[in-house]
Amino acid sequence: MRGTMQGWLLAAVPALVMLAGCSGPESVKAARANVDAFHRQFNAGEYAAIWDAAGSEIQKTVGREEFAKGLGGVHTFWGDALATSQMSWSYKDNSGGSYSSVVMKTDFKNGRGYEQFAFRNIGEKQVLAQYNITKEPPPSDGASGSPSASATP
Repeated sequence: MRGTMQGWLLAAVPALVMLAGCSGPESVKAARANVDAFHRQFNAGEYAAIWDAAGSEIQKTVGREEFAKGLGGVHTFWGDALATSQMSWSYKDNSGGSYSSVVMKTDFKNGRGYEQFAFRNIGEKQVLAQYNITKEPPPSDGASGSPSASATP
């Protein structure tokens, strides 16, 4: 369940946080709140419910059972999420839609992981469009607050 499983795993959470405006810092603040909602569902083992609320980026990539099994494996490996802090963020707006992403340093029961979340902004709500977890922090591209990994699926 290491490496490749964690590298490909995409997850979604019923992240329907109201946004003051679907741009930049406000949507990134909402994405940060959605990380906490994701961790609550992750810790509770609600993997299928996470998939059910996923955006099309996720549901077209992996089936419900496979997703639940994969996320369950991640949970078995890492354990419950205990504490998390934001390392960086980015916001992208292009013809494919707008995405807010955050990179988190998360302490789990079984060690520290680095999570990358990308949320698609849809009107006044967000859905998680991409999730990745690694043991090593992602490289920074040097831009203020911006991770080098693309938030666009």
